[in-house]
Amino acid sequence: MGNYSYKAVYIIATCVAVTSLLLPGAHNSAHAQLSLPSVGPDLTRLPSDLDVDRRVAARAQRGAEKAAEIAAVWVDTSTLSVDQTAAQATSIANGLLRELKLGQDPAGADIEDRIVVVLVASDELDALSRPGFKIVAQQHMASLGLTMVTLRLPVNSDLPQAMEVLRDANPDAAIDYNHLYDFTASAPPVGSSDVAAETADTTIEPVSGLRVGVIDSAVMLEHRALAGVHVVARDFATAPGLRPQTHGTAVASLVARSSQKQASIYAASVFFQLPNRAPGATAESLVAALDWLVEQRVAVINMSLAGPGNQLLEAAIARLMAMDAVVIAAVGNNGPSGEPLYPAAYDGVIGITAVDRKNKVFRYANRGEQVEFAARGVDVKVADSLSGGWRIESGTSMASPHVAVIVAQALRAETIASGAVKSWLMANAEDLGRKGLDPVYGYGLITQPPMIVSEN
Repeated sequence: MGNYSYKAVYIIATCVAVTSLLLPGAHNSAHAQLSLPSVGPDLTRLPSDLDVDRRVAARAQRGAEKAAEIAAVWVDTSTLSVDQTAAQATSIANGLLRELKLGQDPAGADIEDRIVVVLVASDELDALSRPGFKIVAQQHMASLGLTMVTLRLPVNSDLPQAMEVLRDANPDAAIDYNHLYDFTASAPPVGSSDVAAETADTTIEPVSGLRVGVIDSAVMLEHRALAGVHVVARDFATAPGLRPQTHGTAVASLVARSSQKQASIYAASVFFQLPNRAPGATAESLVAALDWLVEQRVAVINMSLAGPGNQLLEAAIARLMAMDAVVIAAVGNNGPSGEPLYPAAYDGVIGITAVDRKNKVFRYANRGEQVEFAARGVDVKVADSLSGGWRIESGTSMASPHVAVIVAQALRAETIASGAVKSWLMANAEDLGRKGLDPVYGYGLITQPPMIVSEN
């Protein structure tokens, strides 16, 4: 542990404090306190002013060493503020941020290795059976009335078999792998626009009561496309380190533009950047983001991301729609023969494809029953977090935000009820392609209110 910066010291010291507070009996102990050490790299012992008994101190030291190991690999301390380091350290100690090791489910989809996530009704949590698993994290989803429990299986165990045993023992719970999800637009560049993780809410003062939720990457709040826009941003990604922000910034700029900057944007950051890999988001983070958006009383949620079917995500979305929320999702860019992607393919989710100015479908857009409507999403001008300016982007990710704004405006004006959104959109769609519903354009193009496709 020889060459840590002060910020790394702060991460580890904070983890010592949190670890000690999480130990049995520590919550009621007057000794479970930590004064942060002065600046310096000497971590060969616990700070002298950490007054705990030897048993607690030894366990806290082990927790600190593990936090240091994670921090050394995943946390870019040169870009973290002190507040951010404290937030990340606390999340690491609570198991909400952890080094992510990749695996694959039996179908070949990417998952977090040795991890299973359970979504159970909060009043049924005590009856949860988890043979052979160790609890990594537990989050109460107050708005959804559910509890999410993240479990790890021992090394060399058969994960698919163990998960089936877990499902058999808990038939009323949603249980699945922690699948990874991708952006549905072409992969954005990564680099200077990546930002350090931050778990606290970040807000800009509101100018409007119209609310749109965006579950995506982090957002560059200072971009001029969002000047004067009320943005509430919170991080839900489950791996420490950098957060890409190019895709989320582009999507947020489209929400701002389609609403003429009248929408309050609730931006849930779920994507993290792993070394030598495209950004990813886990099912665990998507569920947590959905719960937060319900808590914020956001009735329309845009999800410009896609991945495999997952029981957790399906159950959370079903619970959310039962509370009259609307989910708009991009159908994906795996091409005309691509398999259905989720969440767009779930019943009740409104799947959006992309067309160009001549109303021709985006050539890489997925086709199928999950396609319900089309919107402009080819060669649209979006905010670029890398340059601070603008860039041209194409994909179904760029189409769905416009529909989300239209729906949010109609719900706020009480033009329609949430249960009638699809019928209302059908009545206002411009039929494209084959007459009536088709797997390329769905029910047709959504254009009203007019969308501004360029900005100086």
